Amino acid sequence: MTITENMDEFVQKTIISWPQRMAGAIAGLIFAPIFVFAGFFALKHGEIKHAKTTNALNVVIHEVESPEEARVGEVFRYVGTVYSPGERYRDEQFNLEIDAIKVYRQVYSYQWFERESERKKRTANGEETTEKTYTYSKKWSRTLINSDRFKIREGHENPKTRAAEPQLFEQEEILMGQYILHEKFRKALLNYRLLPLRQDMFSSVEYMILDTLNTAICPGDQLKTDISKASYGGSRTKTSSLYLGNGMPDNPQIGDTRIEYWYLPTEVYTVVGEKSRNMIIPQSNSDLFIHSELPCGGVRHSPYGDFGMLFSGDQTVKEMFQIVHRSNDKMFVLLRFIGLVFVVAGFAIFGNPLRLLFGWIPFLGAIWEKIVFKIMQVLGTMVSIGISVYYFLNYNSISNLTIYDLYFVFAVILFLFFINGLSVSVRANGGEVFAEDF
Repeated sequence: MTITENMDEFVQKTIISWPQRMAGAIAGLIFAPIFVFAGFFALKHGEIKHAKTTNALNVVIHEVESPEEARVGEVFRYVGTVYSPGERYRDEQFNLEIDAIKVYRQVYSYQWFERESERKKRTANGEETTEKTYTYSKKWSRTLINSDRFKIREGHENPKTRAAEPQLFEQEEILMGQYILHEKFRKALLNYRLLPLRQDMFSSVEYMILDTLNTAICPGDQLKTDISKASYGGSRTKTSSLYLGNGMPDNPQIGDTRIEYWYLPTEVYTVVGEKSRNMIIPQSNSDLFIHSELPCGGVRHSPYGDFGMLFSGDQTVKEMFQIVHRSNDKMFVLLRFIGLVFVVAGFAIFGNPLRLLFGWIPFLGAIWEKIVFKIMQVLGTMVSIGISVYYFLNYNSISNLTIYDLYFVFAVILFLFFINGLSVSVRANGGEVFAEDF
């Protein structure tokens, strides 16, 4: 093992002999059935659950009544202004007040970041040289990065604390027009907007430095709420955040902090839920979920067992159900592809000893490795498709096929023709117990 240094980039080389590679391949066989079972479960669960949710949505759309015709206990569509009679949010630390239903204070710290990249080379006699490169750069992060775990700690120390921590504020009572929103609908209100900051918002006489140069990251994955399935918006946008530290926005220093506020204003929403006197509650339905919006275009499906829809603006029943069907189809097609990759990985691990059998023979060994992997890739893909087709035909209907199923077919074709390698890694207790590049 050797380590070479070049400024903030460090390279570590490790050489593994052909007998060591073969021993690792045989030992790794224990993980093959685990990967295959995980893929099988994802495919089976995905196809059955997708069929049930699709069929349930097709039924419940015909049960939605108008507010005037809906009786207590029936599902209806209601459009109204979401607001709260509670007090304004006040950030005591920075003397800032916001009139909002919910507020999320997002905090960034400027820190060292370690990136590890790996490149493997096979020699003619079957040996494998692993070259790991550790690159250190500075970036804004929403979490504190522990530099004690860095490969090279000297010169890359990060602070242990920061000037402020994230905060989540929610009004205890949220109303929608003449109705009270049930707690589960209140939790589903997650379409936070970035609050543009101005100097006159701060009641303190102290001048605040505002950053308009850096970018804001959507906080969807930072919001502490029960989420079974979600698609987070990944867009970034210019922000005006509160800047604290020794540097300036155009020249930040390690340990500097940025703070931005995401909020839910008082505005019009459309809800589909069950009428319960003066309250809108979710309908009990084991096959459905509460659909709502996340920041930056993301969507959320709450844990199964309750049905409801929550959209900003005035939406028709048809528009809402079309959107929910699309997001539901996307999520399960993604789960289907994840299951396929797990099954293929399991087959690749099964075939690994055979793949390395002639690895010690110059040139021929490398060709043999590629042939065996491609065979196992095709077998794993065919098994995955067979599992999906079987459970689709047993639980779903051909009429429920969508454009996303066609996208999946194209993705499988691209996977077979253009993906000629797969990297598998298993970690436990913070350490790597099995890793192989096929």
